[in-house]
Amino acid sequence: MRIGVLATGGTIACHGKPLRPLAVTEFAGAVDRLLTPALQAQFTDLDLVFLPALDFPGGSLDSTNLQPADWVTIATAIVTGYEAVDGWVVLHGTDSMDFSAGALSFLLNDWDERGIAVAQLSKPVVLTGSQLPLLADTPDGWVLRANTDAYQNFCGAVAAVYRGVPEVCVYFGDKLMRGNRAVKSHANQFDAFASPNYPLLGQGGVQMQIDPSHILPGPTHQASSLDDEPVRAQLLDQLEQLKARIGEARVMRFSAFPAPFSDRTNLIADLLQACIDTGVGGIVLESYGEGNFPAGATASQTGASRAVLKRAIEQGVVVIDCTQVGAGKVEQLAYAAGTWLNEVGALPAMDMTVMACLTKLTVVKAKAALRGWDENVLSRLLQLDLVGECAMRSRLVPHSNPELLPRARLAALDGSAYLRNDEYAGPVLETDDGRVLWRLLRDEADEEAQLPGKLALNDDGVARFRGRDGTVLWRMAGTLLELAGSYRAGNLCLRLEGDDEVLLYQQAAD
Repeated sequence: MRIGVLATGGTIACHGKPLRPLAVTEFAGAVDRLLTPALQAQFTDLDLVFLPALDFPGGSLDSTNLQPADWVTIATAIVTGYEAVDGWVVLHGTDSMDFSAGALSFLLNDWDERGIAVAQLSKPVVLTGSQLPLLADTPDGWVLRANTDAYQNFCGAVAAVYRGVPEVCVYFGDKLMRGNRAVKSHANQFDAFASPNYPLLGQGGVQMQIDPSHILPGPTHQASSLDDEPVRAQLLDQLEQLKARIGEARVMRFSAFPAPFSDRTNLIADLLQACIDTGVGGIVLESYGEGNFPAGATASQTGASRAVLKRAIEQGVVVIDCTQVGAGKVEQLAYAAGTWLNEVGALPAMDMTVMACLTKLTVVKAKAALRGWDENVLSRLLQLDLVGECAMRSRLVPHSNPELLPRARLAALDGSAYLRNDEYAGPVLETDDGRVLWRLLRDEADEEAQLPGKLALNDDGVARFRGRDGTVLWRMAGTLLELAGSYRAGNLCLRLEGDDEVLLYQQAAD
């Protein structure tokens, strides 16, 4: 197996006191001489190839100073060398590895305005780094520091690539994590990264253990695979255009904190307004708990922060309501202190990490400007699960979210309607106030014995509702079952999309 190593910088490739980057060519030569033979003893067909230095100052860059354009540089290097290797190990500094891993997942995959994949990663890309350097400079030359996390992480990343997971991953401290789910959780310890809202993809050890049930399936069609030269060429062209424009997205994060407010002054509102005045086009709010953010007044409807964000959203600034808590998901309607964000148009982050929110907003906003997508498309894409970054809540898609189990539900992105799989009535479509719009099963007497059942959209493109003994009670062909909304606006509530779109229910406008 031919594995490409892309050294972007970081402690793993540093030396000296204070630590400073080692030239890529010198680092590669030392690794090839000292580490590659040990790896080849385990992986006899391993061909470890260091890619040329990236267009960074000196060939590497402290990850503290990485910018969005640098994410595009890394992605471009991977797509350019796609045919030459079977997978990549990307050596990266730990400070912003979780940001880069998230960004690469959105840059190395692509989708249309409906969120349907048009370019999909088919090979593993594993980011890793360390808290200590891999090499030590001695009077006799470079020596390998085999007792460090650098050695373990490098070897583990190579083993992870061998398992062929077609995702952007982070390998650190014996854990293989989805890149856009990973978070740096400790500043000093070897076990420095975690995946708080999604299970591990694998676990290192004597052998790399992978859990296939948690892994993205990769391309399902040649027409969307990066193995296909025209797909790569189109993605490369997009990356070239994005590099010049991604910085224009100007996305920032803003954390909630106990701040003074009165009739005369409001610190949070003033800070938000100052940020917006600089031309910020997107804000990721790090709210309290389940998405509660200070409105700037005891009565949230009159709060200064509310007024600032409402004006900003009306002027085109995208606001995502995330949580500053390490794990869990945003539920804007759980508390009155969070409902006002939904009212002014802030989008819920669901269970995305802050890093995934910021990188997704940056990349999708840049792509929207490039493709001419309007604010409705942008809002829709930001709330969909594009590459495993959040829990799917509005659609069933083969491979990634194929089933609606008893007592589970799909929710329209705007919260106007729900499709719930009732254990006693089967799939039921209803408004947010509980009014039933449509139900799949009609003859309750005949079907009562079959419930609860399971609604699934399978690989063959057919949606089926099966009773508990496996009997098919309903079926229809399609590739995407989606609860789209908005009921309040009189638009599509539920659709099954195939070669021809089939509307299962459509509410007439009032």
